[in-house]
Amino acid sequence: MQTISKSRFKPKALQYSREIQETGHEIIISDRGKPVLKIIPFSENSKTVLEELKNSVI
Repeated sequence: MQTISKSRFKPKALQYSREIQETGHEIIISDRGKPVLKIIPFSENSKTVLEELKNSVI
C-alpha cells in the first residue's frame, strides 16, 4: 500500500488511477500527514467475498 500527499496526487491523478487499475494495489491519500482517502480498485465480486466469509467466525 502506497501513501502519497494530496498535492502530489492531484497533478498525476490519471497516472495513479491507471496504476491502481493495472496492479490492484491501494493508495492512501494524505493531507498534512494524516490519511484522508483510500483509493482501491473496483470489484464486482465484493458481495461474493462477504458471502464466503459468512458463518466462518465462531
